[in-house]
Amino acid sequence: MGSLLTWNPVEGASAYQLMVYDRTDAQTVFDGIVTGPAHEVPIPDGRSNHELVMRTRPLLGEDWSNWTAFQPLPREIVLGERRDPVSPVSTDNEMGLFLMFTIDTECSVLRQPNPDPDRVVDELIFGDFGNGGPPGGIALQMDLLEHFGFRGCFFVDVLMEYEHGQHALERTIEAIVERGHEVELHIHPEHLEWSADPDATRVAAELRGGGMQPQNVFRHVLELSVDLFERRVGRPPLAYRAGAYRISDAHFPVLEDFGIRIDSSVQPYFNSRVADWMRTRTQPFRVGGVLEIPPTFVLLNDRPDAWETRALAPSFGLGDPVSTLPASPNAPPLVATLVSHSFQLLRCRESRERDAIAAFEARLRSGLPADTADRMLRRPLNVTRTFGEEVDEGFVAHVATILRRIADRPDARCVTYGEVAGMIDRHWPTERFPPVDSIALLNRPQGIASATGTRVFNHGLLSRLAAQHAASSSPTERDDDSDQVCELECDGVAELRDRLDSAVAELEPGQPLRLRIRTLGIASLGRRGALPPLAEVLFPTAVLRAVAEEVGVEAGRGVPWDAPTFSAWIERCGFEILSERRVPRGPEEMETLARFAEKLSCLDPLELRTEALEVELRRARPAQPDPPLDGRQLIALRNGVSAAMAEMPAGVAPGSLPVVAVELHESMHPGQELRLRVPDDPQPASRTTLLLALMRAGLEVLDCNGSTYRLMRPVDLPDIRRFAGVD
Repeated sequence: MGSLLTWNPVEGASAYQLMVYDRTDAQTVFDGIVTGPAHEVPIPDGRSNHELVMRTRPLLGEDWSNWTAFQPLPREIVLGERRDPVSPVSTDNEMGLFLMFTIDTECSVLRQPNPDPDRVVDELIFGDFGNGGPPGGIALQMDLLEHFGFRGCFFVDVLMEYEHGQHALERTIEAIVERGHEVELHIHPEHLEWSADPDATRVAAELRGGGMQPQNVFRHVLELSVDLFERRVGRPPLAYRAGAYRISDAHFPVLEDFGIRIDSSVQPYFNSRVADWMRTRTQPFRVGGVLEIPPTFVLLNDRPDAWETRALAPSFGLGDPVSTLPASPNAPPLVATLVSHSFQLLRCRESRERDAIAAFEARLRSGLPADTADRMLRRPLNVTRTFGEEVDEGFVAHVATILRRIADRPDARCVTYGEVAGMIDRHWPTERFPPVDSIALLNRPQGIASATGTRVFNHGLLSRLAAQHAASSSPTERDDDSDQVCELECDGVAELRDRLDSAVAELEPGQPLRLRIRTLGIASLGRRGALPPLAEVLFPTAVLRAVAEEVGVEAGRGVPWDAPTFSAWIERCGFEILSERRVPRGPEEMETLARFAEKLSCLDPLELRTEALEVELRRARPAQPDPPLDGRQLIALRNGVSAAMAEMPAGVAPGSLPVVAVELHESMHPGQELRLRVPDDPQPASRTTLLLALMRAGLEVLDCNGSTYRLMRPVDLPDIRRFAGVD
């Protein structure tokens, strides 16, 4: 059974060439000559939820005319069979992916082709242009969601009541609620400029003084907004999105004060003025008592040398790598947040041409009172972006494809913020810091969707943890009997060997030497100052040194070796180990181990629990020199990186591991994964020592399978900003 495709006939055409192309797999599905402007094309079952497009060209006389542009298949084919409403997600469901389908429901005369305040709500919220055509506003968004049995969240700009009246807000909310969809809070405070209400006028004056970023101004705006929301919706808001993503660190305590449990405003490169530790997060995370669910963005790697970022929004031709994101076992569901607008399924016309901008300004001035137009054009327009009466079927097909894939995936669901709020304590009860946050990656020319990760343990997070630690730490250090043991605070391999020889030289002949050596290169409390416990294990060396300089301590060059590596190295130095004892970590560091268990899961738990190694030794033989690092081994390692499977050179001395790790890091591009095979007997360095060297170079160890480790060079904030073209 095929799908009947139709297109507009061309006068005088005796035949047409029809092509159907699968953008998901980058393959042609059908290419043939047909006699009329309709043809039934068989669509294989495996492509039913792929992004299919079609184009035609007519035969006029003996010549083929030009191809039309690619267009989506007819809507009824794209939508497919209607689904039953899904049951609410419960704690019994094992879900791999949640889709938050959000619609910012708002309007502005600057988005109308023909500016008209009396028609702006009808056109940009309801998609009603008075021409009898099918609606392209919130009703179409709800139609698409309901076709697949889903409900969406409409972030309604409640302050539009101050500009467009109570009826405009009430009928918007009623249209959404009566169809069973969710209404949450959205704020564009510029509407207050148009109000004669004294409270609104006062807040508008505060906004003119410095915008909504200051905490006291945001609190006043939120007071008006929440009060209006409760009166029109009949309940307090549960979730919030800032207009144009204008959120700052100072806003989160205010949201919490008003009982708002979820925010969805933070993204890395547009208007959000939050601390850097938040900007690379793509999955839900806590900010105090508020759960942040960031709007999702996608990385496009059409050109390996010039990646791009793109918001997950209706965008014809973008493709959909999000619905294929792999679930993580024993972890909360992945969450993808699509951001649409009430007018986004209408045809957009955008121009930066000065003549087009001047023509638009003239239309605006002709349709509005002079003072209103002057206020609208207080800032010069650099671009016109308007949404007309024609529905963009390409965007509709894109949305339908995403929803269809979510509906077809057994462990995926489109959910509301109300449902998520009921699962916060189950999935995100406290701050959670996985090694990386997932991000979808799409190669459009090849039709390949995959996933990579963004860096979570970055400069911003360490600065935040250091500030928290400085505010709560005690100045006292527990007694470690160091008066009975010669303790080596090592600053490097060569320094460690020199200090070991110096200690031996002070002994009587035959007298044993007792040493305490801190393992994993973690500094004592007295040396780390404001740096939090285990910072040397959790963060790359470059990040650690930068933050150490900020807080006024010396990061040092501590050797990140575990107890077995130290023991093997001491024996290579010509000593016999008479006895050894592990010193366990204190309570504060053990709490840190539990808190960051995901990050440290591939490291040996015994080595993580060991703070220091106490050894008693005596000189037994001449020292053996460390084997030199073979340059050919590094070349082989680099060649393995390009093949995504590399072999760790055998017999690398512990002191050379940082060089190997940095070489590996620099050979990988941001977002790249690599499987690294480690020799079965990695002596003289243990696997924990090897993995720590890789982590300190800036790589993340995602999992291990026997002697093979999956590594990633995460996408960092500077990478994201570069991909987005932000300086």
